[in-house]
Amino acid sequence: MKLCIGLGICLCFSWALRAQPGSLYPIPRIDNVVLDGRVDEPGWEAIEPVPLVQYEPAYGEPPTERTEIRFAHDDDFFYASIRAYDSDPSGIRANTLYRDR
Repeated sequence: MKLCIGLGICLCFSWALRAQPGSLYPIPRIDNVVLDGRVDEPGWEAIEPVPLVQYEPAYGEPPTERTEIRFAHDDDFFYASIRAYDSDPSGIRANTLYRDR
């Protein structure tokens, strides 16, 4: 599961950069990160979200839902945070991941 999330982050990041040819995204330094599933520390708030565009259904268009992805690093680790907002949370559904059922 962690690999899928990490791969998804990398794909989103690569598509965001591909939408802006020739651009580089500097990864800012962050200190005192608390790994608690929340990204409300002042250090995260100071980092600008990565600019995103859609791949499907409308390539190159702004996302239809607000999504904030931020990257940072310290001396030892690379960090990624995602805030995915949904204008209709009642429509969120979970699919089973059971194999062969």
